[in-house]
Amino acid sequence: MDGDSADWAGIPPQAVDPAGDDFATVAGDDIVGLAIARDANNLFLRLDLGEPANTNFQNSPAPTNGRYRFVLFTNGPYPQLFIGVAYDPLATQWSVGYNGSSDAA
Repeated sequence: MDGDSADWAGIPPQAVDPAGDDFATVAGDDIVGLAIARDANNLFLRLDLGEPANTNFQNSPAPTNGRYRFVLFTNGPYPQLFIGVAYDPLATQWSVGYNGSSDAA
């Protein structure tokens, strides 16, 4: 999985949310689907948005707090995974953080 949409062919979203139930004043904040895939060593996540991604989203005021955030409930050692995805304009790339890590600044 390298970010190419074709990598996700045949992998349906595990969670969906209706389009249009977002904070209307913040562009790019409407998450409508979450797809999950894995291999032996990695967990891959795909966010489907109801509108184009906003690379300035990290600079938005509360309640967004600077990133796309969501919670996954698991049967693993962490009953809840708090995941955030943020855009780093200096590195010109998206990064992911979880459970309070500093990876998604």
